[in-house]
Order: sequence, then C-alpha cells, then structure tokens
Amino acid sequence: MNKAITRGHPGDPNAYRAMVGKAYREAIEGEYPDFTFNYSKIQVASGRLPLPDEIRMEYHREAREAAFTWDPLHPDGTRVGKGNDRVFVVCFNTALPLEVKTLQRGFRSAGHASIPLPRKWRPAATCFWLYLTAYNFENLSNSVFFALS
Repeated sequence: MNKAITRGHPGDPNAYRAMVGKAYREAIEGEYPDFTFNYSKIQVASGRLPLPDEIRMEYHREAREAAFTWDPLHPDGTRVGKGNDRVFVVCFNTALPLEVKTLQRGFRSAGHASIPLPRKWRPAATCFWLYLTAYNFENLSNSVFFALS
C-alpha cells in the first residue's frame, strides 16, 4: 500500500513510515497467537478538503461491483467543496496484498461511483478507502474506509 499512502499524503515523504508505525500501534488487535489486522485504522489519505455528507457503499453480488453514493450538497443546501473535486477509491484485497489499486472514479458533483471487483478477488477480503482531491490536486480530504462482508 506504499504508493496509495504516498499519493494520499503528498508533501510528506515519511507518510508511509508513519502509517506503518501507527498500524503497528493501533491496527494490530487480539492476543498472541490470534492477532488480526484492523484495516479501518489505516488513513490512506488526509487533508483539509471536506468530504461529502452521507457517503455509503453497497455491494452488488451479481455484478461483483461496489457502488458508492454520497450527497454532493451540504445539509443546508450549499456546496461543500467544488463539483469538480476528483473522487479516488483505493481497492485492496487482503488475500492478494500486492494488487492494490487506486482508481479515479468521477467527480464530487456526480454523487456516485462504482468499482467492479476483479474475478480473482474474494469480496469478504476486500477493503476500500474513498477520498477526494481538488481538481488541481492541491488539497485532499481524509479517507473513509469501507469493507465488504
């Protein structure tokens, strides 16, 4: 996940090392020999760009597709961020850790994005992080974690 984390923390040459340290301290759970890794504790992107409200993910088993939706408007009806903010989704299958994918999937104004799962990926072992960048890539949002079950 080195490239995904580095991309999600531009300007921080130590981002990956910091995330590994944080994961070691916070994401490893359980007691020996039954350790588990809590991927939701990994922040693949961070920044000041506001996330849209009500980000949700739904998995469509027949299509093998993860569908993300969000409200592009703030609850008071105003825009949060700009409509041309880019939506990125990091896809990670824990059974195939070398196959991390970072995909641009549209813009904030669309209110939706979808990701087809590769055939060899098991849905139960798949995690996603969604984040946004400003159109010019100068600002990023924090990432939001989702897992298939």
